[in-house]
Formats: sequence, C-alpha cells, structure tokens
Amino acid sequence: MSYIKTSIGKKQIQGVAGLLLCGFLVTHLLGNLILLAGDEAFNAYVEKLASLGIGLYVLELGLASMFLIHLGLGIWVWLENRKARPVKYAVNATSGGVESGAGSTLASRTMVFTGIAIFVFLIVHLWMFKYSGFAEKDYGLYQVVMEELAKPYWAVGYVAVFVLLGLHLSHAVQSAFQTLGLSHPKYNPLIKGAGQVFAWAIAAGYALLAVWAYIKDVPGTGMFG
Repeated sequence: MSYIKTSIGKKQIQGVAGLLLCGFLVTHLLGNLILLAGDEAFNAYVEKLASLGIGLYVLELGLASMFLIHLGLGIWVWLENRKARPVKYAVNATSGGVESGAGSTLASRTMVFTGIAIFVFLIVHLWMFKYSGFAEKDYGLYQVVMEELAKPYWAVGYVAVFVLLGLHLSHAVQSAFQTLGLSHPKYNPLIKGAGQVFAWAIAAGYALLAVWAYIKDVPGTGMFG
C-alpha cells in the first residue's frame, strides 16, 4: 500500500492501466470497422462476442476496472498537485523552467477533464447500445447503431468526443512511457511522434465511422425520410 501512496506509484499504475486501455481501443476499433462490411457481417461479429458467455463478462469487468483505476488515480494525482500548488504559476506555463511548468500543453493541462468527459461518454454509449433495450430490436445491433448515428446530435456528439479522445491520447501515450521509465533522450522524439500518430489515428478512425454511419442510408430504416 505504501507504493500506491507515492506519486510515482500512482502514476505508474495509472500508466499501465492506460496502455492496456489503448490496446482495447485498437481491438474495439477493429471490431467496429466490420460495420463497413454490412449488417450480416457486423451482427455475426456481435453474436460471436455474445457466445463467449461468462468470458465476455470477465473481459468487461476487467476493462471497467482498468478504466476506473486509470481515471481514479488520474483524479487523485491531479488533486494532490493542486493541493501542493494552490496558487497558479506566476509565469506562463509554456515559458520557463521546471517550476513554471515548462513543456505544458493543452493536452497535458486538460487530461483530467478530457478523461472525465470520456468516462461520461462511455456511460452514455453503453446505455444506448447495451443496457437500454435498443440492442433487443429484432433487426440486430447493426441497424440500431446506424439508426442512432443517423441522428445529427449523436453524430456530432460522437465526433466531438473522439476529438477529445485524440487530445487525451496525444499526451497520455508519451507520458505513460516516461512514467514507466521507458523514455530515453535518443528515442523520446520517436516515442512522442509515434504517440501523436497513434492518438489521432485512433480518434480519426472512430470519428470517420460515426460520420460514415450518419451519411449512409440503410434501406428499410427510413433514416432519411
């Protein structure tokens, strides 16, 4: 317990949880890309996941635990930092030494807020497509997803959240490597660049799916009148 009470301990556990969540984002995006193959392919994919039975619930419980650990420790560290520095820096955060917060970016300054926004989105997303009864319609989850994302407010909302996700990841990946001691002056530019590419590729992939679902007319659903 003494380890988790230390700042580095909390950050390292948070970093590991964050990297595991990055792995989930990749696999979830690959699964969602099956939407492009049509209703039969996507609904078959959903049924395959459901066939895992209790295994699926174990995976979901592990995922939820990782997310809560990552978010909870992030808020904990943020609160501790605010308590240690109750007065804002006198010098602009992007122009000075270590004490002035050199290297601070929009992404790093808003990590806790984008994290909370993503958490709220996740609750809404799960409610829409798992727990609200939408998925119980007789024509399968494919058309449920397409119907909901054909609504402008959902399409815009999803894209906005994915922009926040990209912003969050753009700092989170390189920060996790640094916290876990996997950084090196020689390779830091490569890690930073790869982190940026990963962040915005993931965000773009999800956002483009939402846009595609919005503009695509699925026959028989009456999405566009």
